[in-house]
This record gives sequence, structure tokens and C-alpha cells, in this order.
Amino acid sequence: GYDRYVKFLGQAIRRLKGEEVNESIDTTIDLKVDGFIPKKYINDEEQKIEVYKKISSLENEADFDELLDELIDRFGDLPIEVENLMEISYIRANANKIDITNIVQRDNDIKLEFASTEKLSIELIQKLSQDYGKRLYFDLSSAPYFLFKAKNILPELKALIEKINGFVNNKNNV
Repeated sequence: GYDRYVKFLGQAIRRLKGEEVNESIDTTIDLKVDGFIPKKYINDEEQKIEVYKKISSLENEADFDELLDELIDRFGDLPIEVENLMEISYIRANANKIDITNIVQRDNDIKLEFASTEKLSIELIQKLSQDYGKRLYFDLSSAPYFLFKAKNILPELKALIEKINGFVNNKNNV
């Protein structure tokens, strides 16, 4: 469905930009938030498809801010559903970079499943334990995952994934 379309579209865009495409990780996100473009916000189907494509290609904070400004200029203030969709797309892009295969919400718990423990160092686990305490549970077995207790789902999940991503990227650059 939509997730697969977004994946293939994102890969095609990255290839056209000459960027490396990681074919193996495809983060699936199942959160209890509405993320779509309402008809009342963008009525024209061609424009809507264009905006979906732009949302699916969000890679970093600069892309996010640029698209946010463009949408506000063209269509007015964002409905919460569009804002959520942009946040989810941004989270997916960053989760792909750190080998998260699934993000699933159960009540206020969010399970982040990793493809392997390759990017999960002891230093990262210690840092996250200090920062999140009992709100973050780690299981580093053969199917590694984090269980994260969040109150404000999208902003807290976004911050956690950015923190992991930043730690992994800084460690790789050392």
C-alpha cells in the first residue's frame, strides 16, 4: 500500500540525487495518529500527489522546514493530519538510517524493532538509560528492540530517533 509506494518513491528520489540507497531496511510505522492530506486542505488530486511525493522524500530537518514553509505559503496553516504525516515521514527516514525495521504503538508504549544490534553500542545504551531512565526498556536478544513509554508520541519518538541517529553518526565519524 502507501508504505511501499513511499519506500520506492524515496529510493528513486535518492538514486536521482546520486545518494546511496539502502535496499535492505524498510521501516514500517504503525502509530495511532492520523496522517493524511484532507480534501479541505488540498482539493486538487494532482497537487495532492505532488505534496505526498515531497513529504515522502523528507530526509532531514532542513527538508522538513522548507516543505513546511512551502505548504503554509501555498495552502495555509497545516491541519494536524498533514503535520502528523510529515513527522511520520521524517521519523521513517531517520529510522531507516539506524536499521529500525518496525515502530509499533501499543497504548503509550512504542516498540522500536531493530534489524540487528550492529548500531546499538554499550555507550549508546548507557546514554539512553541516563536520558530516559525507566521510560526506555532494552531487549538486545536475537530480535533486538526498545520499548519506549511516551506521552506525546510523535515529538518524543522523533527526539529519541534523532538522538540515536546522532549518536550512531558521531561514533562512525570518530
